[in-house]
Amino acid sequence: MSNEGSFADQMQSTTISNQELAVIMGELSHYVVSVQHVDDIFCWLARKIAQHFEVEVVEFWTQQASSSGDAMLDLRAIVTLGDAVPERLVNNDAVRMIVEEIQSERRGFWLKSVADLFTPYQANLLGRYSMNYCSSYLLKSTALLPPPKKDTSIRKTATPLALGVMLFLEQPPSQRLLLGIGHILERALMMAKKRGLLYTPENAELLTIEDVVIPQQRFSLSDLIPRCVQERREVRTGSLQNVRTELPNRQVREVYAAIDGQKSVADLIVSTQLSMEEIRASLRILLLRHRVKLYEPGGQQVDSVGYLNGART
Repeated sequence: MSNEGSFADQMQSTTISNQELAVIMGELSHYVVSVQHVDDIFCWLARKIAQHFEVEVVEFWTQQASSSGDAMLDLRAIVTLGDAVPERLVNNDAVRMIVEEIQSERRGFWLKSVADLFTPYQANLLGRYSMNYCSSYLLKSTALLPPPKKDTSIRKTATPLALGVMLFLEQPPSQRLLLGIGHILERALMMAKKRGLLYTPENAELLTIEDVVIPQQRFSLSDLIPRCVQERREVRTGSLQNVRTELPNRQVREVYAAIDGQKSVADLIVSTQLSMEEIRASLRILLLRHRVKLYEPGGQQVDSVGYLNGART
């Protein structure tokens, strides 16, 4: 579902009044004064969005750099409207891949049905918990985000802010509601900057160069080696052919059959005569089905989601 021209057609859309927006902004102004970490603001915002606007699940995702220079997605806050939703249903590789795609783009809100984003099985499970639509808001800033509050490492790894907010909803929201949530998020980050909870050009000088870690990429996707997660057991039980048959199309089956734990992605391109994008698309499907993982030439497992979603090439 496109986010353009569809909101006005939804008769049951959740919306927001000027009074509700003013109340939340007033509460936010009072709350920010007492907090000591930006993650407290993320959690507060997630609760308010879920409760005031009947959003089934609210998630705050950010990119977080490590002291080694690697970067990965970090779930900074998650709130469910009801206690029945299993976290694994909304915090998994499929969701992470969607967030990776969002963070590689520059748009604000979008809205889609879960059927357009997830496999039929996953969409059916989400629907059982009244999650029929998914919306997201991307907010980027030159401000530097501190490590998570739960982080126990000694060394700071401040990271340029790229905040992706995922919303799972029963009904499609109105455009006014999405714009209102975006306004709340932007004002909240402005307040966090003023409180010194985000590093800005004015206070970044308080950090040493080593405190600010810009992600660096050691290998390209073509260098990595895909390995089948369950191949040894399947070969032993004679069910490997059955697994290949269950895969969705000929291209994915061809890529899966070519994976031997030794060939790199570049080797797979040569042996299958497929393009990089075709290989990437097939590996994404295999990753979502928990059939493959990616490894560096030296044997170190990598963040497969980032590579296969196009954020890293």
